Amino acid sequence: MLMYSVSVFLIFLAGSILYIVWISVFLRERRKLNYKQFALASRENSATLEMVQGMQEIKMHNAETPFRWKWENMQRGLFGIGFKNLSLNQIQNAGALFINEGKNLLVTAIVATSVIKGDLTLGAMLAIQYILGALNQPVQQFIGFIQEFQDAKISLERLNEIHAEEDEPQATQTPKISIKKLQLVYL
Repeated sequence: MLMYSVSVFLIFLAGSILYIVWISVFLRERRKLNYKQFALASRENSATLEMVQGMQEIKMHNAETPFRWKWENMQRGLFGIGFKNLSLNQIQNAGALFINEGKNLLVTAIVATSVIKGDLTLGAMLAIQYILGALNQPVQQFIGFIQEFQDAKISLERLNEIHAEEDEPQATQTPKISIKKLQLVYL
C-alpha cells in the first residue's frame, strides 16, 4: 500500500493506531465493573449457600421473606452490573467499528479521488482495496486479542490479590486426645 500512495498508507496506519487506542481506553472501566461483579457474585453465592444450609431454621423462624428479599437484591445488583458491562462493551465495539469503517471509507474516497484525477489507475485502486481488506482482518484479530488480554489481566490481578491474602485462622480446632494408658475393665 505504501508503494501506491504514502497518504493512503499513513491514513490506514493512523486509523489502525486510533482503533487500538480506543479499545485500550476502556481497560480501567472494565476492571472496575469486573471487580464489582466478582464481589457481588461472591456475596450472592454465600447467601445462596447460607439459605440452602439453613433452610430448616429459616422455615422454623418464618424468615423466608427477608432472606428472599436479600437474595433478590443481590440478583438485581448482578443484573445491573451485567447490564453496565454489556453497555460498556457495546460502546467500545460501536466506537471501534466507527473508527475502522471510517478509516476504510476515507481510504476508499482518497483512492477514488486519485483515480478520477488520474494520479492512480483503476488497477491500483483495486489493488489498494484488496490490500486494505487483507490488512483489516489481522488488525481486527489483534483487537480481539487485546480484549481477551484485558480480561485475562483482570482475572490474574484478582487471583494475585486472593493469593496475597493471609490465611484465615481455623474457626474450630479439634481437641487432640492423648491416650497414654488403655485399660479394660471387666465387670
